[in-house]
Amino acid sequence: MLSSMTGFARQAAQFIWGTATWEIRSVNHRYLEIGFRLPESLRILEPILRTQVQQYAKRGKLEISLKVRLAEQEGGSLQLNEALINQIIVAYQKFSQKVPQATLDFGRVLTWQGISNPEETDLTFIHNDISASFTQLLRQFQQAKQIEGQATAGFIAERLVAIELQAQSAATYVPEVLLQARTKLLSRLADAQQMLDASRLEQEMVVLAQRLDVSEELDRLQQHLKQVKELIRQDTGVGRRLDFLMQELNREANTLGSKANDIRMTQAAVEIKVLIEQMREQIQNIE
Repeated sequence: MLSSMTGFARQAAQFIWGTATWEIRSVNHRYLEIGFRLPESLRILEPILRTQVQQYAKRGKLEISLKVRLAEQEGGSLQLNEALINQIIVAYQKFSQKVPQATLDFGRVLTWQGISNPEETDLTFIHNDISASFTQLLRQFQQAKQIEGQATAGFIAERLVAIELQAQSAATYVPEVLLQARTKLLSRLADAQQMLDASRLEQEMVVLAQRLDVSEELDRLQQHLKQVKELIRQDTGVGRRLDFLMQELNREANTLGSKANDIRMTQAAVEIKVLIEQMREQIQNIE
């Protein structure tokens, strides 16, 4: 199933020791870029977690965060860094001797970094649970990306059908275009009162037919469309190949438009280019 580069998932896992709440979000990116926000005592897990992510994402910029709340913290008691507070008091007393009017707002002091909850709890004992909950998060994340990817695949499939119809219409105009070109050539020769022998006339018609023939472009267009159909049935890692195929499709559409000697074929080429551009915009989001 096609997978999108963008996605979001949130996983709140409950354990005997407390809760682990994960969040992951991703946006488009040329390569895979992973950023973690973990409690300090769980930083040691980052290489392992990073390896896990690489099994579920090939491209995209991912932001992953974890919040841990231990059961004994549910009461929300405030822990104070008494050593740091004592240092502040001593510094304030020295400063107030030089500036007697100086005051210290202890309410604001409590908001300073490091004053409350000075030491983070050692969380090494919950490593296994954290890794397991992260796996659940990644599975949920993958499912979200696949849902969006499936919608994109449907969008692309509709455009592929529309391009095929335009190409088929253009192909039906080719015999008529060649006949009109032959008629115009004979008319110009008659107006110029020139006569060409049969072999020379045939040579001129061959050259004219080659200049107007778009069968090769239409054949290559069909081959590229077939490749796109095959790719959107695959899993991940097809975004770049699809983007390349959009360039190839656009090249054939440009050639078709430049060779067209008929307003209907020109309109078909323009419509094909519009459909290709619509697909290209969506493909930028494919992993």
